Amino acid sequence: MNEALSFMLIFTIMPVGIASCVAAIVWVIARQREREALYRSEAIKKVAEMQGATPEPVLQLLREALAPAQPSMPSYPAVAKEYRREREAFYRAEMFKKLGELQGSDAVLGYLREEEEIASRRRHHGMMLGGLITLVVGLGLMVGVRSTVPGGVYLVAVTPILIGLVLIVYARASRPPN
Repeated sequence: MNEALSFMLIFTIMPVGIASCVAAIVWVIARQREREALYRSEAIKKVAEMQGATPEPVLQLLREALAPAQPSMPSYPAVAKEYRREREAFYRAEMFKKLGELQGSDAVLGYLREEEEIASRRRHHGMMLGGLITLVVGLGLMVGVRSTVPGGVYLVAVTPILIGLVLIVYARASRPPN
């Protein structure tokens, strides 16, 4: 009886999960198309507001923007990641616009410099962590192979040890100022 119940649950829950994923993908694609239509209409308004003759590069860009998009069905994680990136870019642009209006361009430039410094520190720490992990894996491999296989086979572990050391040295040499 339990097998029949679990079999029935699997075949009722699985279609619901698949349908939910498909519905989410369709919703995200629809929202993306809405945003693209809004951006196109905003671009057309900006071109219409321009004084005098419109430059050819602007017209070419507008033609490309108005061309119909090729429909495709990307995977759900790719759609969700793209949607998150678009939202982050939108909110970031809005924040820069408000910061520029309230405090001027110097505040925006200061924020951008600070953001770049934080990204540089993250890259540095990531490289240090990667080097340490690779170094420790190489040492563990060397100890494990030496204890199980006789001969000089354990020297194969020198490669990850050296890679880890190079990553650590490079991270130290390219350290951002504190």
